[in-house]
Amino acid sequence: MPLEIQRTVLMPDDSSDADLSGATTPGDVLVEARKVSRIFRLGSEEIRAVDDVSCKAREGRLITVRGRSGSGKTTLLNQLGALDKPDEGEVYFRGRPVNGLSEAERTNLRRHNFGFIFQSFALLPVLSAFENIDLTMRIAGRSTAERVDRTREVLDMVGLGERADQRPFELSGGEQQRVSIARSIANRPSVLIADEPTGELDSITGLEIMSLFRRIVDTDGLTVIMSTHDPALSQFADESRSEEHTSELQSLVNLVCRLLLEKKNTNKNKQKKKKKRYKKITYD
Repeated sequence: MPLEIQRTVLMPDDSSDADLSGATTPGDVLVEARKVSRIFRLGSEEIRAVDDVSCKAREGRLITVRGRSGSGKTTLLNQLGALDKPDEGEVYFRGRPVNGLSEAERTNLRRHNFGFIFQSFALLPVLSAFENIDLTMRIAGRSTAERVDRTREVLDMVGLGERADQRPFELSGGEQQRVSIARSIANRPSVLIADEPTGELDSITGLEIMSLFRRIVDTDGLTVIMSTHDPALSQFADESRSEEHTSELQSLVNLVCRLLLEKKNTNKNKQKKKKKRYKKITYD
């Protein structure tokens, strides 16, 4: 079954703007997906990884999307964060459609309005924590003075002010994820998209990261949309949507794995029979 989030109706503004930035008030809808589907094709098979999903994210909310591996969580986040285009339906940012934007306009939209956090941290290993954060603002065209001040500010915010000169391999997994979070909020985005941000962390560190998300939402008014398979993390969220069913994509993966396992077992049985047939006969 498809990933089911929340059925909503919101009439978008007919106007369009590549930047799509603007002031919002608490509770305003920032991101909405309406009847969104993402379809992949494997030979003659049509895989609907996300199927007819409608959902919305309001300002200043921490939202978790829970589900099993293969349920379409990452695919949906890619649509909401303008990283990918749906095959059906429409995504809106601040009430304006995103699908029709050019690639350059979508890049500009992401650069100034979204922050992204990944399970694998995605830090550049040759750069220090400070330099990893500074680089994102350099790309966005921030001045040197602004970059330095903001980098120090976000490092202090995540409790790593004294670790600014350390490279990723000199930091623990939890510290690397904190640097990733600091980097994602450096450009003051409206929305953070976090794909399994605690997936590679132990349970205690994962709870610390969730507590940090909660604090950022409460103090800075950001919207955080994150995927997770851990129901315990939903206690920190304002909204939690779960998908208990397996998607068509996961069903296909399960089928392939079962067929491979059956083939492996068949080959083992054939080898056993062959060894038995040619078993050496000895005489006293």
